[in-house]
This record gives sequence, C-alpha cells and structure tokens, in this order.
Amino acid sequence: MHNKGRVIPWVILTEPGGYLAGAYPCLGFLHAEQCRIATQRRALELTYDRMERWLSDAGGKALNAMMTAHHGDALGVMDRLVKEGFPKRLTGFSADDLNQLGDVP
Repeated sequence: MHNKGRVIPWVILTEPGGYLAGAYPCLGFLHAEQCRIATQRRALELTYDRMERWLSDAGGKALNAMMTAHHGDALGVMDRLVKEGFPKRLTGFSADDLNQLGDVP
C-alpha cells in the first residue's frame, strides 16, 4: 500500500484484512468486508510555459530534424504541423492574450 494520490487511514494498521481484500480481490478470503482506498486525481492546468517545455522535451529533436530536412524553412515545417484551435487544458490565456505575447523569450 502506498500513498501516492491517496490518504491511507490509520485503521489499516489495526484492521489490514479488509484493505488487503479490497486492494487484491484474490485475498477476499481474509475479510468479509472489502475496503478500498479512494485515489484522488488532480487535474493539471496547462500553462503556456509548461506547454512550451513539454513541446521542447517531446518534439524538440524531431523539429530540429525537420528543420534540417527543409533547409531551415521554419514556415514550411510549421505549415505541416500546426492545427487549428488551442489545447483544451491551456488555462489563463485567450486568443488575444496569446497574440499579445509577441516574442516570448
């Protein structure tokens, strides 16, 4: 039992059978009642800086290869890659805000 994304109750120390049975169905014989520990999921907000860092990590080398193949023609590469719209999770920015960013360092 680990606590990543969940709060483990103290009662698990005194009555572990129900929690083991809830976590592993094959251990159902340990306890009549199966208790599950709820996992808390957090929604990540996507910020412009985080999006830029992700794109660099995920596709930076691929973009470099494409730039080399297109002899440095960034517009040619972008024409092949850009799609309409914005990521749904991009929060805190409207189209006007993004237009005002201009040259982002």
